[in-house]
This record gives sequence, structure tokens and C-alpha cells, in this order.
Amino acid sequence: MPPWDLLVWYAPRPDAQLKIMPDKADKVQAESGIIPTRYAWEGAVTPGTKLQFVTVLLPHAPARDASPLAAGITALVDQPGQAAVRIAQGDRCELAVLNADGTRLDLGAGAGLPRRQPTAAARLRLVDTRTLAPIIAPREGG
Repeated sequence: MPPWDLLVWYAPRPDAQLKIMPDKADKVQAESGIIPTRYAWEGAVTPGTKLQFVTVLLPHAPARDASPLAAGITALVDQPGQAAVRIAQGDRCELAVLNADGTRLDLGAGAGLPRRQPTAAARLRLVDTRTLAPIIAPREGG
């Protein structure tokens, strides 16, 4: 099997900063085109405060530019204990859901998808996204 690349995608946060650090690459990384990144957050945390950072690791066939893959990833829900990410590539779409306590998880979905995810984790592959596109599109403002 030929080698694959790995796209690392971070859900945007207004209080965090993506740092691309090509100067931190060791010799092997530099020769293979791997660029170290860091998603940095700074702030005071009081006991009991919950923070989370949603990251998607997406293996893919080698590509000179993985920007189109990254553009197809959207965080639908990102709050402590709950995360839902939509990964769309062409007419394929997958949803990855983490819901630690199984409480109601609103994906902004209509009649075609469940509005509550009762398990701790799920991965759904939607076969024909043309009919579900309006349902799983990112909500306004989020």
C-alpha cells in the first residue's frame, strides 16, 4: 500500500491561534514535507472549567494541496462534552459525533437525521447527500 498523507484540522476558536512552525521540523519531516503545527490557547482556568478542542485527523491520498479537503470539514457542534463534525468530499458526507453523557445533541437537523444522539460516539456515512444537503449544512452563525 502506498504512503498516505494526514490532514490535521482544528475547529476554529476565537480565543486560539494556529501556529505553523516549519522551522521546528526535523530533517526527516522537512524532506517529506511534514510541517509541524500547534493550536495554541492561553488563558486562566478556574477549577471546574471545561475546555475542549476539536481536531480531525483525516488520512488521504498524497496531494500537493489539501485545502479542498480542509474546506469540506465543518464543526456543527463544539461545546464541552459534545462535538459533531461534518466531513464532506464531493457527494460523500460523514458525520462524526462525540457526546460524552448522551444528552440531547442538536445538529440543526430536520426530519432526515435524529436530533438526539443517545450514545457516547457515532460515525455516520451518508450515501446520497443531495437530498440531505439542506439538512446537514452548517447552521447560520455556527
